[in-house]
Amino acid sequence: MVPERFAPVLAELQPLADRFLAAGHRLFLVGGTVRDLMLDRIIEGDFDLTTDARPDAVKKLLHGWSDAVWSQGEKFGTIGARRGDRTYEITTHRGESYTPDSRKPEVSFSDAIETDLSRRDFTVNAMARRGADGKLFDPLGGRADLQIVGMRAEHEQIEWRHKRVPSEGTGQIQIRRQRGRCRRWHDGGAHGSRDTRR
Repeated sequence: MVPERFAPVLAELQPLADRFLAAGHRLFLVGGTVRDLMLDRIIEGDFDLTTDARPDAVKKLLHGWSDAVWSQGEKFGTIGARRGDRTYEITTHRGESYTPDSRKPEVSFSDAIETDLSRRDFTVNAMARRGADGKLFDPLGGRADLQIVGMRAEHEQIEWRHKRVPSEGTGQIQIRRQRGRCRRWHDGGAHGSRDTRR
């Protein structure tokens, strides 16, 4: 069931989603846009979208529909577009893998929405609504996490707890560990990273 608050957004997105579907591709509303709508926040800025279509195909599908298209982020899989007062950032699904001798992932395009969602930072940002019918894709349980206090890192299910951190006061803290990196969040903001591979 699609929540009523999504209806205006999905209606606005429908013509573009239909263009992608007619060409054999899927288009998804993703990330912070989905999260904020589930929190009943007003969406006034860009729409973040993801698709299995490659950047060249995205540009062709936008031709004749959008008022403007830009491709500065094309090498990263992102094509920008504007229609009326709305800006769209459309990024091809991405996956990542590590080689034994490197801490940095190799990023490549993917055909699966689940693969794209699995590489996002937090579970609440790893949700998508399919543009054609509004179906929710939530492989990591982000919707449930919106109903509990705080967030947890998607790769290690670490709950937020109230603790005291020297010089930072009392607040909510979260640790994200991935490939030896540790990212700490406090009161909803990032406080840097440090190497934990020792």
